[in-house]
Amino acid sequence: MEIYLSADGPGGEKVGDVLCYTSRWMLGLPRGDGVITTAMSFSGGISWQCSMFDVMKAGRWDAVVEALVSNESSRTNEVVLLFERPMAGVEKE
Repeated sequence: MEIYLSADGPGGEKVGDVLCYTSRWMLGLPRGDGVITTAMSFSGGISWQCSMFDVMKAGRWDAVVEALVSNESSRTNEVVLLFERPMAGVEKE
């Protein structure tokens, strides 16, 4: 799935830029291989975790929207969006 910008943005975004990744918050078990994370996994220590969602591999529009709206103010004070800009004169494969 490709999502293109339709208007220039204040951060240098240009019309035609493609959204590749966005931050996404999900409930999950602690990550890592330490003693504390292992103990928390067995005790059910579920918490909010942030990861990058691959928009280009999203199978449906709803999945992209879910990832975007998971960045709510009770979990974070920023949203990470990673755009790609097609190079002029280079054809897409």
